[in-house]
Amino acid sequence: MNDWKKRLDIVYSTNPDYHYMKEGQEYEETLPKEKQMLRVSLDKRNRKGKAVTLITGFTGTEEDLQELGKMLKIKCGGVGGSAKEGEIIIQGDHREKVLGILQKRDMQGHVSSDRPSVHVIKASAGSGKTHRLTGEYLRLLYSGTNNYRHILAVTFTNKATDEMKSRIVEELHRLASGGKKNLPT
Repeated sequence: MNDWKKRLDIVYSTNPDYHYMKEGQEYEETLPKEKQMLRVSLDKRNRKGKAVTLITGFTGTEEDLQELGKMLKIKCGGVGGSAKEGEIIIQGDHREKVLGILQKRDMQGHVSSDRPSVHVIKASAGSGKTHRLTGEYLRLLYSGTNNYRHILAVTFTNKATDEMKSRIVEELHRLASGGKKNLPT
C-alpha cells in the first residue's frame, strides 16, 4: 500500500518542523532529570543466582537511556550490563553506589530502593503504643500517593486493632469533610 493512503483523513500542519507519526510509532521525549521516577532494586530472578542492580522507571529516548546506563556502569567500576526497553541492568549489587550517583545528578527524592522501611514500636502496657502506631500510619499514608498499598500495621489485640481502625477512619473522614490534618503525636 502506498504511504499516502495511510494518511487519508489526517489534518496536515503548515509547520515545517512537523513530522507525521505512523500508527504504532512512539516518540517519547526524555523527562528532565529532576522529574525522572527511578527505582533501584536488586534482582536475582532468572539469572542463575547472580545478582544485578536493576534501574527501572526511566522515561525518555533509547539514546538517553543508553547514555545513563553507560555512565552508571563506568562509575560502578566498569562493570558489565545493559540498557534497553526502559531498564538499566548493572552486574552485581551496586544499589547504594547507584543511589548516590543518581542523587548527585539531582534525582534525589525520586530515586527509591527496594529495601523496606521497618518501624518497631515496643513499650509497656498503657504507654500509648496504639496512639503512636496510628500516628506513624497516618504520617506514612500522607507522605505519598498510593502509600496505603505499602503499609502493614500489626497489633496484638483486637481492642488495639479496633482503636487504631477507628482513629484512622475518623482522621480520613475529617480530611474528606474539608478539615485539617490532625496527626497524633
